[in-house]
Amino acid sequence: MVRETGRKAEMQRRIQESINLRYYPFDREILLQSKKSRAKGIHDKIIIATTRVLKAEALLTKDEEIRKLGEVKTLW
Repeated sequence: MVRETGRKAEMQRRIQESINLRYYPFDREILLQSKKSRAKGIHDKIIIATTRVLKAEALLTKDEEIRKLGEVKTLW
């Protein structure tokens, strides 16, 4: 258990220090936006909604389902 806790703490530290990675919570705004997506899977809906809420220029993904939807600009 100690080792797992250490890994989690290290991952959280690296995320916090990263300039390229942002953590965004699943909140009411994401939930409401996710309902507007035509994506089939809930995880894809959340990803698309988060991209919209953050007003990201593009989403970096190789997920063909998300890319085919064309709901957000994607790069890969």
